[in-house]
Amino acid sequence: MKRHWITDELIDYFTLTPNDFKLIENKTGATKLGFAVLLKYFQVAAKFPSIINDIPKDVIQFIAKQINKPNTLFEKYKWGGRSFDYHKAEIREYFGFNETTVQDTREITKWLQENIECIDKKLVKESAYLKFKELKIEPPSVDRIERIVGSVMKNYEKTFFSSIYKKIPRKNLKKIDDFIQALSKHEDNEELESTITFSTLKSDPGRIGLESVFQEIAKINPKYAPAYFFQASIMEVKGKTKRAVELHKKTLSKEPDYIPSLNNLAYLYAEGHGSIEEAVGYARRAKELAPRNGSVTDTLGWALYKSNKIDEAIQNFTEASMYLKDDPTVRYHLGIAYLKKGLNDKAEEHLKHAVRIGRKTDFAEMKDAESILEGLTK
Repeated sequence: MKRHWITDELIDYFTLTPNDFKLIENKTGATKLGFAVLLKYFQVAAKFPSIINDIPKDVIQFIAKQINKPNTLFEKYKWGGRSFDYHKAEIREYFGFNETTVQDTREITKWLQENIECIDKKLVKESAYLKFKELKIEPPSVDRIERIVGSVMKNYEKTFFSSIYKKIPRKNLKKIDDFIQALSKHEDNEELESTITFSTLKSDPGRIGLESVFQEIAKINPKYAPAYFFQASIMEVKGKTKRAVELHKKTLSKEPDYIPSLNNLAYLYAEGHGSIEEAVGYARRAKELAPRNGSVTDTLGWALYKSNKIDEAIQNFTEASMYLKDDPTVRYHLGIAYLKKGLNDKAEEHLKHAVRIGRKTDFAEMKDAESILEGLTK
């Protein structure tokens, strides 16, 4: 569950209903507040918090006000023990949920393997939680979910590569073996430096995964630009920005007009990992090559915003919002650009739009957008 909630969201998600009040009316003091907080947390998240600190303070305070209790009383609620377990059972029954069984986890594991493209850990985990919610089953512990996700992804990769191997005709496998054997004869021949050597091909790719796949592709075809781009993208996800920049540059050395790397490199440079002038240059080139691409247009707007060219940035953000109507990040960018321009009404309009559509997606700037909106509405 996210850490910060604005007032409208608290009202939408954590307001106690008449039936909720009936359920808690026979409880008193810290027990009443603790039970009410657990009740609404479970209703929103479809799971119980693993630890007491998982519950946002905003939520505790909002629920405490509804039952006329000080929010500090929640600290006295007994976390763990028989009463706590009884409360969880009562809440499960109220919402029609069951506890997880071994059979449940097996069936959901099987469902994930058959219905989800298991290459993105975050997606697999979210899909698992959603499936438990759909079946009205309380999900197992965080550690157990991690093991399920790990098992599913490992199985998916094994099946994926095994299926590729099985599709290769036997005569082709023989040709590959003969090819590798022929290459091994040229290992120490300096005149054949550009030839793919047997040692390069057989070098350990490490644990099977997307990164190692693209590394192996680059070994076989060093001029293939996408192989370096996808490695760069993986480095971005891992937070290894310096390496990502290097790989994007390598991509462009193979194919100077490769739009995805022009775009991503422009964004990274605009974020402080390179020259802002170069960021604008890369972004403008990407825009020339893909004039109607929303992501490219947004990146150009961001580079211009960072270089303090606000009017031109607003133009590009506005255009990007026409291509990417349901992208909260574009609306957020447009909102803060208007804010920098001093047009607070327009800023508020676009930031509210960003928060509204951002609730349905993984919106990285949600906290920042909410914080700015709170300042604007005071």
